[in-house]
Amino acid sequence: METSQEKLNLFHGDSDEEFEDISQIEDRLYLSDGKTAHCKPTLLKYGITHIVNVTQNLQSKFKDNFVYAEFPVDDFANEDLGQYFDEAIQFIENALSENEKNVVLVHCFQGVSRSASIVCAYLIKKHNFC
Repeated sequence: METSQEKLNLFHGDSDEEFEDISQIEDRLYLSDGKTAHCKPTLLKYGITHIVNVTQNLQSKFKDNFVYAEFPVDDFANEDLGQYFDEAIQFIENALSENEKNVVLVHCFQGVSRSASIVCAYLIKKHNFC
């Protein structure tokens, strides 16, 4: 079984090997895990321009190539992710409205909980579900 540090080490090397675990949510909005967010060939393939990093321990690797928003959230049930919703939604809205070629990726470590919650909050606001 891998330790947390061993899992983190998977993301710190520079690799040109393409890794692709990415889901298109809407036109120009994608969701992924941290490994995909650290794979520059995949980011370029999908035309990603803006990245929402919803992790405490994964660095935003390509700051010279992409625009980042960082929300340092651990993957614990008692974390208050809601405190970041407004800022994350604003970042996504601004990116998508400022240029029709901008493409946003939202990621966390596994691409399952924190990042999906940010995407859901954005969709709820966009489609006026509340």
